[in-house]
Amino acid sequence: MPTWLKVVLAALLALGIVGGLAVLAFTFLFTSLVEAIFDPDPDPTAREGGGSTERVFFLQQPGFDPTADGAAVILHPLATGGDTVVITDPAILSAATETAFYTDNQTQEARLVLLSILFLSPPTTSTRSAYASLFQDGREVATLTCFRLHCQGEEAERDLAGLLSAGRPVVDEVETVTGLDAIRTREAALLSGPDIFVTNGAEQLPPLAERFPGYVWLSLPSVVAPVEDQTLYDPGPLEARLDTEVDGALRAAEIDAAIDRMTSGLQWSGYQLWQGERPTTDPDGYLVTDGYLPVATPSLRIWLTPEDVPRLATLRDTFDALGHPELPADATLAARIPSLLAERGIPGDPGEFQLRTEIYDFRTESEIGSFREPEVIFTYFRVAPE
Repeated sequence: MPTWLKVVLAALLALGIVGGLAVLAFTFLFTSLVEAIFDPDPDPTAREGGGSTERVFFLQQPGFDPTADGAAVILHPLATGGDTVVITDPAILSAATETAFYTDNQTQEARLVLLSILFLSPPTTSTRSAYASLFQDGREVATLTCFRLHCQGEEAERDLAGLLSAGRPVVDEVETVTGLDAIRTREAALLSGPDIFVTNGAEQLPPLAERFPGYVWLSLPSVVAPVEDQTLYDPGPLEARLDTEVDGALRAAEIDAAIDRMTSGLQWSGYQLWQGERPTTDPDGYLVTDGYLPVATPSLRIWLTPEDVPRLATLRDTFDALGHPELPADATLAARIPSLLAERGIPGDPGEFQLRTEIYDFRTESEIGSFREPEVIFTYFRVAPE
């Protein structure tokens, strides 16, 4: 047998041995992970002594007094296996405080997430669901959740201590209310009812809603950053500067107003290499991109009175001057092309190529939106009619 053939066969044999060992190691690791996820607590006696399964005594939560008038507990489908129900009897809640529990397993959950990441398929939705919500005087105090795979599995334990039999079915409702007075009035009406349990209410109001009846959005002209900054561009200093300058303009005009939100609207627009009227590809057939142009489209939310909106419009020239909507000069872009062609191995005269980009949100002047009152989306549970 020729020497070269012996070498090839020896190499193939070595590769086969290494590959086999790799398969065995992977199989062992995979099996261990699966066993760890779906059988994480082989010793049931370890559960209350530091095992990965923990008991959650869900009625024993800070800020919730199950013995007080106005206390209520909502059990979600993960707990009931069916309808969502509410328990409001203080005697039943008090009696169940020390004994009502369910088990959770966050270790099992973490292992599942890790395994999914290893196989490049991380969960696209939450691995947890609501189990019980606690209410005091109609307001939500806390919502406790559980790892779904555990709580729906055979290893889950629970003792609802008679709560289910005392539960009444509830339905969830959503409504939108506009205007501070209307929001306060509606929340008071909801909380006055003994059979309504609010999960989201007037606490969503921004603090400035107490000072001003509404707001407008001010959109400033786009700000084009230097093309050399690329994705390293930090919009933080820009946001701080614009916030200060707009606030200064409002004060100089003696407009009683306040800013509570500022967004840069930063986007990066890719520069594609074109030759004539067609995009250029490299020798491997891929489109050629020469970095990304940072473009900010700033917007600020300004709280004020409707009477001051026309006065705000008189500052348009000041606001227009805050932008920088000038795109990079053709000469600046042309100077980048020779090195790009050399780097990507593309033949041709640099003068025949151009760098082009398309910016989807670009403003050359400021815009003032319409006046809007604050808005709250109420979500709540209501006892279902019999």
